[in-house]
Amino acid sequence: MTALAPADAATWLLSQVSEAELQTFVVKTARLLGWRVFHPKFSIGSDAGWPDLCAVHPEQQRVLWMELKREGRWPTRTRLVNGRLRQGQDAWLSTLMDAGQEVYLVYPSDREDVVTIFQVGDHPDMPCLVRLKAFLADDGHGGD
Repeated sequence: MTALAPADAATWLLSQVSEAELQTFVVKTARLLGWRVFHPKFSIGSDAGWPDLCAVHPEQQRVLWMELKREGRWPTRTRLVNGRLRQGQDAWLSTLMDAGQEVYLVYPSDREDVVTIFQVGDHPDMPCLVRLKAFLADDGHGGD
């Protein structure tokens, strides 16, 4: 068996992290740092596209929203399906951003940034924030 280059190995390993495993990491990190976290377990009968997590920290006076995805995957977009408009995750993410909320599109490779976000907040060049803005701007960076 041929060994992978370190960068290729890291990319492959990150691609193997499931959304559920990422969620476990994010939720445990948030709770260890004093956040209350809500994740809807069942979305039957709910509006489509609701973000995966909402976290609240009363002392920091912050509320944030996270959409979690496997490495390289994108949220769904609102689209026509069989002549009917199907709400995508883009609608809620955009609405929350427009309302001034903290919103992130988190991949497994963002784990260090996730810790920083929960501790002190974000900075404009964090990949999970840049990625979300690019997705919402629809500038060819991905999506359905």
